[in-house]
Amino acid sequence: MRATVLILTVLYAFDCPIAQAIVFNAPPDSPPSIAAGDTLNFFDGGSLVDFFSAEAGSVANLHAGFLAFFPAIRGELNIFDGTTGPLLSAESAIINQFGGELGSDSVLANESVLNLFSGSNNTLFHSFDSVINIHAGGSFGAIETLTRTEVNVTGGEISTISPTRDSVINMSKGSLHDVQLGARTQTKEGRQKKRTCNAQFPRLRVNFT
Repeated sequence: MRATVLILTVLYAFDCPIAQAIVFNAPPDSPPSIAAGDTLNFFDGGSLVDFFSAEAGSVANLHAGFLAFFPAIRGELNIFDGTTGPLLSAESAIINQFGGELGSDSVLANESVLNLFSGSNNTLFHSFDSVINIHAGGSFGAIETLTRTEVNVTGGEISTISPTRDSVINMSKGSLHDVQLGARTQTKEGRQKKRTCNAQFPRLRVNFT
């Protein structure tokens, strides 16, 4: 009897459907979310629901258009053109930006990596436990919150950065116009001009190489 039950269990297991990776193209597809292994190619004219989510292990490619309101990214997001939409949240995500615009209003990144190769970000960027790599051709408006975050600047431009605590800025090339340390400001253009300190941010480190 036990052997019969075991054989039936094994046969049932092999007969169960296995989820297959899906490639969505929007338009015409409009998935509310994409799972691990799935790929979304988004073009101009595509439409997604509010709070669209890209789960861990998924890949979303934004080629043009407006992605979604309040998108949640936990996988990989590649931005070639277009805009991701307002109030984007990135959780353990990888975001590669080659053009277009990342978010509007506000972007929240937690334990994520942003690689900015080109394009612009004129939004309020809040970063926690993350890494931001800015290369030549990239432009950042304001990094509003910087907590336990590493910023590596090898080109491009940052208008304003407001470190909070336990963060490091490594800069070899590019332009960093305004680092706000509480009530004081540090201005940097090309090479280091002035360095200031504020007791409110005792563990900020800025390295110019």
